[in-house]
Amino acid sequence: MKILKKFTLILLLLFLIVLFGGQQSFTVYFVAPNGNDATGDGTMTKPWFTLNKAWQSVDPGEIVYMRGGTYYYNETQNLGTKNGTEGNMIKLMPYENEKVIIRPSETFTATRGVYVRGNYIHIKDIEICYFEQVTPTEWYNGITAYIVNYCIFEEINVHHNGFGFSIGGQSTGNLVLNSDFHHNYDPITAITTNVPYGGSDGLTIRVADPNSVNTVRGCRMWNNSDDGFDGWYNAGLLIFDNCWFFNNGYREDGITEGGDGNGLKLGPLVPDPWTGYETEHKRTIQNCVAFNNRMNGFDQNAALCVMYFYNNTAFRNGNHGIVLNNVDYVVITAKNNISY
Repeated sequence: MKILKKFTLILLLLFLIVLFGGQQSFTVYFVAPNGNDATGDGTMTKPWFTLNKAWQSVDPGEIVYMRGGTYYYNETQNLGTKNGTEGNMIKLMPYENEKVIIRPSETFTATRGVYVRGNYIHIKDIEICYFEQVTPTEWYNGITAYIVNYCIFEEINVHHNGFGFSIGGQSTGNLVLNSDFHHNYDPITAITTNVPYGGSDGLTIRVADPNSVNTVRGCRMWNNSDDGFDGWYNAGLLIFDNCWFFNNGYREDGITEGGDGNGLKLGPLVPDPWTGYETEHKRTIQNCVAFNNRMNGFDQNAALCVMYFYNNTAFRNGNHGIVLNNVDYVVITAKNNISY
């Protein structure tokens, strides 16, 4: 009987240690559309308003919860200078599946809605929209990520911006998962050689590091005025799995010609693609579908590299379903694909 009482006491003590002793004093923060950066303290009852404010406090393993509603921000939400770790990512997500929308306020004058820079950051289930073009000499992005490593961008919905989502700089190990990039238009673009509607892609990954690896899985890209995805100057490995690309290359009415109009555009790897070829594996496209794009469904576009192209389907595209070319010693392996 005494042994049983001692065992019960030990279990109770362990439970109390786990319940109280193992908790940090503050591991979650809250922002809300009616929050206040000056008077709030980041709790559920007194939330902040901006992600800029929350990002000053967040540490590895902690979560910033966004309460449901529409956030009309006056400035770019800068999620930089903070890094999670492999076992303790910094997370940004809605509270209990509430719907979160980020939009510009009437006084917003910046060129991007959300800017991310750091490692081991997980952003999930946030809608970013209507960061539209204001001048013809700047890119206007819903969200950009620059020098990000081992981050997850999950279930983000990026639409009706001057440009969708762009990952750049020295970035590797990132996963774009189950996200949507659509109805992004650049009606007044005049940067370099681009013409109006000729620069707005749903998603781009442009990383110069040849050793980088970035993955896009379960994503959809449609009704963007230029291309669904553009891999222009990405020198590393890109992996696409179970993605959809459709109705790209048209203006807002869905009929008038816009930009290039490819579903998935894969290259070139370097600024001058004709000076040499990459004999290493740099592209994998599998289980994807491309349809109703104004030009090509899948376009190699001078990505002169070893490529694996498995189990993909292209149909009802304006020019070609699939454009792949073996060049010199560069071998593309294509199996079980359909072009109709």
